[in-house]
Amino acid sequence: CRTENMFMEAESLQEIRNIVFTQNPEICVESFDKLEETQYQDFRKIFIVMRERFVSIRLMDLPLHDFAPQTDAQFKELDQQLPHLNEAQIRAVADQLREHNPMLGLRACRFGLITPQVYDMQIRAVFRAAYSVLLEGITVNVGIKFPLVQSDAEISRLRTRVVKIEEEVREKLKVAFGTRLKYKVGGMLELPAAALSTDQLARVGEYFAFGTNDLTQTTMGISRDDSAHYLPFYLENNLIEADPFKVLAPAVRELIEIAVARGRRVRPDASFGICGEQGGDRSTLRFCLEKGLNYVSCSPFRVLPTRLALAQEVLARAQREAALKPAEKAKPAASSHRPAVRAA
Repeated sequence: CRTENMFMEAESLQEIRNIVFTQNPEICVESFDKLEETQYQDFRKIFIVMRERFVSIRLMDLPLHDFAPQTDAQFKELDQQLPHLNEAQIRAVADQLREHNPMLGLRACRFGLITPQVYDMQIRAVFRAAYSVLLEGITVNVGIKFPLVQSDAEISRLRTRVVKIEEEVREKLKVAFGTRLKYKVGGMLELPAAALSTDQLARVGEYFAFGTNDLTQTTMGISRDDSAHYLPFYLENNLIEADPFKVLAPAVRELIEIAVARGRRVRPDASFGICGEQGGDRSTLRFCLEKGLNYVSCSPFRVLPTRLALAQEVLARAQREAALKPAEKAKPAASSHRPAVRAA
């Protein structure tokens, strides 16, 4: 569940803009309350539909400039929506939010650490919704995932807040100890530094996803948004084997392999998956099977083709194994880590 999309509805967008542009959480209490209630209702619906299935909720991950108006008309509209700020003040903040390299700037868990009130609001909404559904007799299986984590220090500080907020929600709702919610805390591995540090991250986090789009960008120094200017030339002249945003590049595969091995040395039951457009690629699925990844997350319209490709790969793998053992009766390949395919 990519929660930043929830902020893009008109009413929620106005409230998050109020928080971002006012830059003073103490006078935005009403906006926080409205956003928490909206997310609470959304999470309730998700948990009721999903029941015992695992729901991974990734907290807000957007560069702050995405909330800034782009046109004069939008600035005037926001001026009307935020009466305590004038247009000049709004434009001044918008200028502050612009970064030279926003994908590597103040976003994701960095924003969540510096402005904890936003993540705290989301975490409260998750636990309020989870406990309300659990108390109705419906099993809830939830994980809270922090994007762009780089170190165990980051994820440790964030996990401490998760534990604290869960306790506060449970006590406020007077939940009996026997019905205590089981949950996991995880992180998005989108930086080489994170992929090489999973032996430390796994001491705190329990499940991880490789954000392969960002991991490709940060590993290869290729911007997904700007690569159209030069990537076709590289492909036509065999300077690169394949589009790295469609097929996992060798260097990215190696980082993933290292990360899974190091993470499972510390936490053998740690779950690893990939989340990105490469999830629909047949060779990527073969790689995931070979390296023991647990799941693949891809765009909703790619789920069925990806499941078909995964089934074909598993059958092909079974045939290869059967050919190597002619004396044995051919059997489907058994894998303890057969990736599930989920919609991102």
